[in-house]
Amino acid sequence: MSTNGVPTDGGREQPRRGPSRRVAVAAGSAALLLVATGGVTLLAQWVPASASGAAARVPAARVPAARVPDARVPDARVPDTVATTTTTAPTTTLATTTTTSPPTTSAPTTTLATTTTTRPSSTTTTVARVAPKITSAVTAGFQAGVYASFTITSTGTPWPAIGESGKLPPGLSFHGESDGKATISGTPAATDGGDYPVTITASNGVGTAATERLLITVVRAPSFTSAAVVHCTAGTAMSFTVLSSGVPTPTIGESGALPAGLGFHPAANGTATISGTPGAGLDGTWTVTLTASNGVGRSATQRLEIVVAPKSAPPSVPTGSGYWYVTSGGELVAMGGAHPAAGGRQRPSQVVAMAATTDHAGYYLLSRTGRVFNYGDAPWYGSLAHLHLSTPSVAIAVSASDRGYYVVTRAGGVYGFGQEAPLYGSIGRRKVAAVVAFALTPDGRGYWIVTAAGNVFQFGDAGFYGSLAHQRVPKVVAFGVSPSGHGYWLVTVNGEVFNFGDAVSWGSISTRHVPPVAGFAANPDGRGYWIVTTKGNVFNLGDARFFGSSAHTRLLGSVTGFALDY
Repeated sequence: MSTNGVPTDGGREQPRRGPSRRVAVAAGSAALLLVATGGVTLLAQWVPASASGAAARVPAARVPAARVPDARVPDARVPDTVATTTTTAPTTTLATTTTTSPPTTSAPTTTLATTTTTRPSSTTTTVARVAPKITSAVTAGFQAGVYASFTITSTGTPWPAIGESGKLPPGLSFHGESDGKATISGTPAATDGGDYPVTITASNGVGTAATERLLITVVRAPSFTSAAVVHCTAGTAMSFTVLSSGVPTPTIGESGALPAGLGFHPAANGTATISGTPGAGLDGTWTVTLTASNGVGRSATQRLEIVVAPKSAPPSVPTGSGYWYVTSGGELVAMGGAHPAAGGRQRPSQVVAMAATTDHAGYYLLSRTGRVFNYGDAPWYGSLAHLHLSTPSVAIAVSASDRGYYVVTRAGGVYGFGQEAPLYGSIGRRKVAAVVAFALTPDGRGYWIVTAAGNVFQFGDAGFYGSLAHQRVPKVVAFGVSPSGHGYWLVTVNGEVFNFGDAVSWGSISTRHVPPVAGFAANPDGRGYWIVTTKGNVFNLGDARFFGSSAHTRLLGSVTGFALDY
């Protein structure tokens, strides 16, 4: 049975595709309302109100479930990428059907909401793998004695691991991190300074590891290392070298009035020279201010006193009566009141040093192989000849009591012989420049060891008053101690004399064109000294007296040792 073409006996019509359709029926009759939308058919039945006005029950419409196939996302294979896929599950929304009883004068209406079906979606994020690259600076600066850190950065996916190879400055260390970074941090040694190249690597398994040369520079604030007092004599030529230390090399400046006849001459190697001839009648103390600056921290200042003595000032103690010097072939030269001492039939060769006894009635010669030759009243206590050392001997010194002596090797080994030659230490295991000089303190309870680079190592009761270790100066070849033991002189191969502590500068011969310097000795009063060359030239400065030289004599070898007889 049907009413207006709409089945009323429960028959069903096939779903139709296309837009929604609605069929209306006459009032007072039973009917099925058929709505089609989006390929889904919805059924609703309306029954008129009863005669009593009570609403009739309407059975719920049965709607077939919409079947939507699951979305399938094919696998994506991308070399060196990391893919992330996000899938949204399909959802179907069905609205509730509501039936309203219309007034008796109008036809009933039925309202149906739209059914919405959401299709699945898929999102794929691709992260590419990237080879490492170091992005931090190629230079890093640190200041000696000051804590600081430097961060190494890099890029790459995944994060690169940072590595380091090479020698870091003492006091600094390397710390790798997990996010493509690393840190070099610490406090450089207070006396350090210079450049330290290291190699930085970054690797993450992609491509070739990245490398970079990192130059670490340790700078050091300037300071003065030369004496604060210089002595000279009116009418006598003098030369005093101002020394400074710092990285980069400091520039020296001077302010104040110098004595007439003296001039200030700065150099590019962190030194300056005050030289000339003070005029007569200018005796007294002159004070000037020195400055050293290199852009690191504050400039260093030093108050320098220039003491000019009258030309007629007498020496405070006797100046000595002569001196000896010896050649590498064992030839002994005696000048002034000094005389050769008896030594039997000894035939020394390869002589490298000489030392006189404290009473100056005898002396020792030392050979390169460690043999010791004794003359006059100098007793023999032993030698290094039987040890067959691989490093040559370079210096000999007599103990304060004359009851022993020391032999020193080029590597810094110290050997004591006799009853009173105690050992206070050595530098035999240190990696330093070749040893060139050795000297005892006045009381014999300590000593200094000096290298060709100007390093000064003190042992026992010997004090440290400065060195040339960080100065750009010629090779150091000789060393002398002040009368008090609270200062010393260092002498270079070209005749420049550097004074430290209470040792007084009496000039140098560096401006003269002379053969290489071979020896040095200070006057007992500390107010003068002698400088000897390999050819036998003897230069006396201060109140040191001149007793003669071999400047015009052909010697049997180069001069290698010098000693006083006073």
